[in-house]
Amino acid sequence: MTHYPKRTRRLPSLIAASALALAATMTTTACSEGSFLSSDGESGEVFASPSTLPFQAPDFSAISEEDYLPAFKQAMAIHKDEIQAIIDNEETPSFDNTIVAYEKSGRMLSRVGRVFGQLTNANTTDRLDEIDTEVSPLLSEHSSSITLNPD
Repeated sequence: MTHYPKRTRRLPSLIAASALALAATMTTTACSEGSFLSSDGESGEVFASPSTLPFQAPDFSAISEEDYLPAFKQAMAIHKDEIQAIIDNEETPSFDNTIVAYEKSGRMLSRVGRVFGQLTNANTTDRLDEIDTEVSPLLSEHSSSITLNPD
């Protein structure tokens, strides 16, 4: 029997744990976020709704590198609209129409971000690095526009 250092023996379990964590964070509820247009111009549901694969794993065969930037931009626009709907709600603020609504907002953005983040952490390319460089300030601005919104 070959003996490996403890760190090496834990690697398969760390990989499995990472995969399970990614799957567990994927949302299981349906959402009406519209369809995402893939790079070939055909309507795709790659990020617009939860994956139908086991453990809601992303269908990497349906995603190209050029899909990420438009997906991020669409997801940020959807999230912005969801936040604005919370702000514009004329009902008396309650836990459900404020906190729960806020927690449920941004699901598509979370899906795109998780898939992109896991991919770039595991197997990046020059193009993915370029997209990361381009999308990072957009995500920062998007987050700040929500966090710093006085309403």
